[in-house]
Amino acid sequence: MSSLLSSSSLMMKMDSNRIILLKLFISGLSSYIFAIIYQLCLANNKSILLKHFFNISIGLSICLFNFGIDTIHSLITCLTIYCSIRLLGPTRLMVILNFVFCMSYLLYGYYDKYLNNLHDVLTWTMPQCVLTLSLIALSFDIYDGQQNLKSKQNPNRNNDKKNIITNEDTAIERIPTFIEILSKCYFPPIFLIGPQIKFKDYIIFIESNESILKSCWKPSILRFLSGIIYLSIYQIGSIYWPTRYLLSDDFKSYGLFAKLTIIAITNKITLCKYISGWLISEGACIMYGIARNPLNPHQHDRCSNVSIFHFETTATFRGIIESFNITTNQFAMKYIFKRLKFLGSKMLSQLMTLFFLALWHGFSIGYYNTFALEFLIVKMETDIANKVIEYRTGNNGFNQLLNNISIRWLLYLLMRIHVIYMLSYSLISFTILDFFKWTSTLSEIYYLGHIIYFGWFILSIPFNLLSSSNSSHKISNQQKNK
Repeated sequence: MSSLLSSSSLMMKMDSNRIILLKLFISGLSSYIFAIIYQLCLANNKSILLKHFFNISIGLSICLFNFGIDTIHSLITCLTIYCSIRLLGPTRLMVILNFVFCMSYLLYGYYDKYLNNLHDVLTWTMPQCVLTLSLIALSFDIYDGQQNLKSKQNPNRNNDKKNIITNEDTAIERIPTFIEILSKCYFPPIFLIGPQIKFKDYIIFIESNESILKSCWKPSILRFLSGIIYLSIYQIGSIYWPTRYLLSDDFKSYGLFAKLTIIAITNKITLCKYISGWLISEGACIMYGIARNPLNPHQHDRCSNVSIFHFETTATFRGIIESFNITTNQFAMKYIFKRLKFLGSKMLSQLMTLFFLALWHGFSIGYYNTFALEFLIVKMETDIANKVIEYRTGNNGFNQLLNNISIRWLLYLLMRIHVIYMLSYSLISFTILDFFKWTSTLSEIYYLGHIIYFGWFILSIPFNLLSSSNSSHKISNQQKNK
């Protein structure tokens, strides 16, 4: 009886998610229509307020269509952050409080999902994720803008390290209005799933009185069609290779390599869902005109959240990070990693940044497992690359071997296979989430990735200590000889 109820509950959640995904697709499609209306009717309009109200009304309507009364959560968040900025001004206290509030509100949403057993259901926390990063970035940008103003007003700034101009591309030297904040946060193409857009770029876009529909509609449609291709792969592929297949008895009956291959195929299909959403959103941004590159007007890549060619061809995990969920990774680098310099350790800053990203995704330990594996895999790649470079400099034969075109292609193929298989391995806990379920799947493949990467990390500690000790001895001997 309990099994029947569990199966019924799962089917209800799947049906609910299908409805939400359909609504998301309709919302993404409608963004193109509203983008065309904006370009034809408002882009050349000098009324900035009218543009803001257009985007707010459309964005709110899309949010209401998808999440109904839960739209109130994003409004509360925007209002609270605006009040904090107005009351506290561009201070460190404002940044800290806004950071804590945004993350706390998002985590409250995750806790509410947990209480209502909605782990696998898309809720208002999805756009809240995007909003959280957007408002945290805004708080930092306002603070940076004030610091830059102080530096400009100081005639001796060139002689003072504290007075260096920082983050000029994002810093805001004034307090934005509530209408501006709402307009940017509810901007139709980005509100639901991103990408992240700089507040400064958004204001420049709104204040420009130029319609570029003739130059942007083609790249917009190409991006949309790319998104449809990936969406089709996901829809068709998930029929034959759904994530739940990794929990089936049929999956357990295969050998190790077959299981790893099935995991690679299944999670590759799952990734197509994310890529399709970002491509469709990016296409709408291009149609609006906000994606045009200011350095090259013929390029419309400012809102790119995935680099398809790079993602599909890279042979390193670092390449995956650079080409997938680009704007979120840029946020993490600019507003988390670089702000943790005071820790005095690059590795510790990386770990804290990855912890933030895991927490931003939710409470499930599966997220933390995925980001921990990301850290370990990148470290292993970096260690091996450094050793290869070091060995190449003193060994002509080895250097010539690696320069051989056949060897290079063979190495690329092996590295590409490693990326495909181990990326999918690290995503098992991200896509399944339930601790007992994803650990069950990992046990079927003997925790192979964990053994390799955790093993490498543990063994590298004494090895690195020995290497640093040897290098220090060499330096001391050289000094004695001098």
